[in-house]
Amino acid sequence: MTRLARTFPQRLPVLTALLLAASCAPETATAPQAASVDTVEFDADDRRAAQALSIGNQAALTGAATAYDRALLCSIALDSLTEQLQERGALTAEQQRAFGEVRRLYERRLDQSAGSKTAEERSRDREQAEEANPEPSTRAQIAIGCLRQLQQPS
Repeated sequence: MTRLARTFPQRLPVLTALLLAASCAPETATAPQAASVDTVEFDADDRRAAQALSIGNQAALTGAATAYDRALLCSIALDSLTEQLQERGALTAEQQRAFGEVRRLYERRLDQSAGSKTAEERSRDREQAEEANPEPSTRAQIAIGCLRQLQQPS
């Protein structure tokens, strides 16, 4: 078992909190009051809306056609988020190491799933995926989804 696999469960709450902080609205925004949902029934449209607003964009990952596409999305999202957090000085040395381990994991998955793609094709794929997901908040949500996938049993 790798060091990441052993220590990831302890690090996930910290990483998730950092991801949430990086992707949240400005501090001046106020949180909505919680509504009682004891008697409310949700239809398919409500569930789709909730999925779109979900923290941790699993839809983007499950919509990715192949393991290569999922690894590419995670690689881009984690790189972007790490850069944002480092620019803000929001990562301790231990958190930087944890993000580095997760980023390397997804880079290995990307390499393993690339098949016979050339470096040029991979570069073009990355550029297209970055253009399709330009918003830092979207990338942060995807990164959370990637971290959640790591928690799930294989």
